[in-house]
Amino acid sequence: MTDTISPFISTNPSRSSIPLIGDPAPSFVAESTQGTLHFPEDYGMTHPEAKRGKSLMDVFFIDRDNKVRAIYFYPAEVGRSTEEIKRTLLALQKADDDFNVETPANWKPGDPVMIPYPTPLMPESMQTENSLYFQYNWFMTFSHEPASDLE
Repeated sequence: MTDTISPFISTNPSRSSIPLIGDPAPSFVAESTQGTLHFPEDYGMTHPEAKRGKSLMDVFFIDRDNKVRAIYFYPAEVGRSTEEIKRTLLALQKADDDFNVETPANWKPGDPVMIPYPTPLMPESMQTENSLYFQYNWFMTFSHEPASDLE
């Protein structure tokens, strides 16, 4: 163990077989409903531009069905935005929980969500006071959502 990570391990012990910090030969095998998965090969997690000896930081969002839903690549000299990582995770969970919504740019739990396929009754519903639905333009229908408990 290097001096860089040993203080973290001694203060917050946990075990993971997934390579997390600059593993020179990342290898992880997991059993799933689709059989044995070999990380990073089976998910295409190796970046073609990464040079040997130069770290490339990646964040992969893999859903319950073992599908890669989002990928962020960062050069070693640029830190990751944990707020954006959290926002992406919550937005993907929201879209998975309610398949008829999409989250707009800068969406956070509790913000309005986009309705990609409005029903014929929505325009009529928008005429009522206290409607959950509203539009910025004819092609952009939104729904007010109550504050989420996901945070």
